[in-house]
Formats: sequence, C-alpha cells, structure tokens
Amino acid sequence: MLDPAPTTVIPADLARAKVLEFREAQGSKPAYAVLGFSNTDYKIFLEPADDCDAEEARARVGKKLFCVIHLNARKVTVSGAGGRFVDPISGTPNRVQGTVLAVDAESNTLAVNAGVPVHLVLTAPGQQASDFAVGDFIGCDVLSGSTFGVCTVEG
Repeated sequence: MLDPAPTTVIPADLARAKVLEFREAQGSKPAYAVLGFSNTDYKIFLEPADDCDAEEARARVGKKLFCVIHLNARKVTVSGAGGRFVDPISGTPNRVQGTVLAVDAESNTLAVNAGVPVHLVLTAPGQQASDFAVGDFIGCDVLSGSTFGVCTVEG
C-alpha cells in the first residue's frame, strides 16, 4: 500500500524515514536501527550518530522522523547513466549511485539523491568534494560505519 504524499516541505538533503526496529549490540557488532522509507522497499541498517544515542534511537521505534544519513564513501566516480539507488535494499549500505544535490567542501561531503537522500563523506586519498558539481551523476562503494542523525520527529 502506498503512503499518502507528505505535505511538509523539508530540505532535499534530509531523509524522511520511519524507525522500523532497533537491534542491540552483539559482540563486536554495534547497535543499529532499521530505517524504512515511504513507498520504497528499503530497510537500511544504520548506527545512531554521536548526536543520537542508542536510548534515543530505541525510543523512536515506530515513529517517523527527519534525519541525515552519513555514508563513508570509497572513491567516487562520475557515471554517464543508470538509476538512483542504495544497495542492498535491505541491510547495511555497500553501494550508492545518484545525483549530487549539494557540495560541502569544508566537510568534504556530497549530498546525493540516491532514491533516498544521503551525505557521502569522501575518504579516498586526494579526492575532494570540490571535484564534483551539483547535478553530477555519481556512484561509489560504501565503507562500514554508516550512521543516521535525527533532526526532528515528524508529526
């Protein structure tokens, strides 16, 4: 079933998500939340960022929220064609492809529309966010340590 279209206008680089579940840390594996996104099959596993501790994330299960998703990018390349996606559909992100929405040279990040908005932290040696322009179609592999930070609870 499709959710009704949201009426609240939010910045294009913020994700509108729902915390589907929270999984506790086990052994060396950190705690993480499973985020779902309206009208998609995505169930993305993300660790709470420093500004969103585990207690706060646990308390948000079942709630919709606006958040910033941070992914650590390997070498980012400009592509000529393809679709916008986060791969896999269910699990910890390991590949992203999409259109650059914003470039932040100071923090060396790119805001990208990859089906859901994500912020790519560039980690490849010598690669700078200023090497890219708004509208570039890019793709990259993602390192472990993907996080989300809560901006506000919706509704």
